[in-house]
Amino acid sequence: MKPVDHQALARRMQLLPGVEHLVHVYNSKESGEAGARRIRKATNPAYQPAGTYEAHAHPHENGTAVWARYVAGADVAPLPTVMTVRVAEYTEDGDVRVAAVEISARCQVCGGPRGEVFPYRFRRDGAADLVCDVWGNPCGHVDYDEAVLAEVRRREARRPKDRPSPPEIKGVEGGRYAGAVDAIAEALRAAPWTRAKTAALFLEELGHAEAAEVVRAFVRDYPTGGMASARAAALYLISKDEETSGEVAK
Repeated sequence: MKPVDHQALARRMQLLPGVEHLVHVYNSKESGEAGARRIRKATNPAYQPAGTYEAHAHPHENGTAVWARYVAGADVAPLPTVMTVRVAEYTEDGDVRVAAVEISARCQVCGGPRGEVFPYRFRRDGAADLVCDVWGNPCGHVDYDEAVLAEVRRREARRPKDRPSPPEIKGVEGGRYAGAVDAIAEALRAAPWTRAKTAALFLEELGHAEAAEVVRAFVRDYPTGGMASARAAALYLISKDEETSGEVAK
């Protein structure tokens, strides 16, 4: 890439508060992270005072990209690290199912932000309508289903395998959300890191619409929002059923 005119770039970012701009692509992860720190700490005079700009280093097909945005005095939301999407997954037999998965919030080619997600309804071989998600990345790179599913497999392969398994969760017998809790428990056996937002999606797909709405409300009220785990959501559903059974007993 050409040398960066940091003064000009800093001025452009001021005109669009909260919008990320590509600063530079570095050859190594270490140099990229150092470049991001220089922006955040304003050791480069163009970005003074410290805290005026936010910058992060992300993997790029040619190294490590630094993306930054102007945040001083701007009402901007924190940058997400992951996103939950519904992807069409085709089997060897030609069947299709919709899988709710978690992927990085960053483009896997250039490290830029991925685009806003929209539902897309489609039909396969006369079957009932299915709904997956589509999005357009501002950088222009296209996320095809096959690439997204490959990314999911890579993320799963990097998960620590030696952590002790948490206690099994089980729905309250006869409880309103027992089926939803058991569905989450089944999903956690295969993917123990699943987030509550993902759980809400597949609960809806499985017909547990009421439980899905309860989980979404739980996520909205949770201190870290979208970081809430599916396990925490299941325990919350269990507590709601236990409260109800306690009231009935009285």
